[in-house]
Amino acid sequence: MAKLEKIIGAAALWLPALACAQGALENPANNATDSGIGIISGWHCSATRVEAIVDGKSIGFAYVGSERMDTASICGKSNTGFALLINFNNLSRGAHNLKIYANGALFGESNFKTTQSGGTAFLTNKSRTVDVVDFPSPGATATLSWSESKQSFVVTNINTNPNPPVPVPTGLTKLYGRVAISYHFDYSGSIYSESFSFSSANYNQFNNELTATVDGKNKEVSCAVINQAGYEFVCSIKEPRGARDSFLFNVSASGALAGRFEYCPPSVSDYDCGTGLVLHPDGSVVGNVVARSTAGLGIPSAAAASAPESKDQLKAQQLQREAQTPSTQSATPEQLDAVREALERLAP
Repeated sequence: MAKLEKIIGAAALWLPALACAQGALENPANNATDSGIGIISGWHCSATRVEAIVDGKSIGFAYVGSERMDTASICGKSNTGFALLINFNNLSRGAHNLKIYANGALFGESNFKTTQSGGTAFLTNKSRTVDVVDFPSPGATATLSWSESKQSFVVTNINTNPNPPVPVPTGLTKLYGRVAISYHFDYSGSIYSESFSFSSANYNQFNNELTATVDGKNKEVSCAVINQAGYEFVCSIKEPRGARDSFLFNVSASGALAGRFEYCPPSVSDYDCGTGLVLHPDGSVVGNVVARSTAGLGIPSAAAASAPESKDQLKAQQLQREAQTPSTQSATPEQLDAVREALERLAP
């Protein structure tokens, strides 16, 4: 008899503890921050009455009996959920304490903070939409919209496949757009200007080059990647009578173009033209590669430039000066051959 009394006494102590353990307060979580319209919620195996006490004051009884399939293995049933609607904005900003009682027995407690999501207990007549990048995953974008009924922002769209970043142009694609150039002989103030446009439609896959007609002129321009002698591109502009303007240049990430220029009369071979372009350039070339317009780039247009002198006359003067002034340019035989072969390939 004494042994049975001990067992009953132990059970009396253990069963209430078990009952309290068979439940959980889930929202608000401990140390969480809440705002707007939300719920106090969780589950309990045997509760028929669940009361919420905030800062020592009852704020009401929760609905009990909502479906919670995840508790079936613990409670032997699934209708164990409870929830109580609350406007957290009605609470003062700062720290609060919540205690939850099931059938009069304390079984859950949470310390949480609140902030008024709209700066007041209930914000009206306001709207706002914002995008949050790299959420919920890198590369994705979540769209948040203000919900007056919930007094908080809600996710209204997830874009997991936004427009991919525009790749940085490389190779011949760096020349896609409107190309405007200005070039001159070193010993002359005459400025020559040309413009032309390149796109994928101008690409010659067989020769791996771009070919187009110079704007407003009966000239053909061809360009190829060279990556020799410190320059990315080689171009040749051919005049109807057989003369060529040849260029070696680089294009920056912003589209600025800069390099050297060589004028080659009809009597000069592409081989010798390449030699002159590398070792004895006649002058320099500057310009821009832009998508739509060359306005405001500081490049004189053909109409705005001073009346150019004859290139043949200037070439003769250039050759006389080159004979008197040793070249300061240098190049390896491989670089020379690469430029010569490129100009021969660009020849009609």
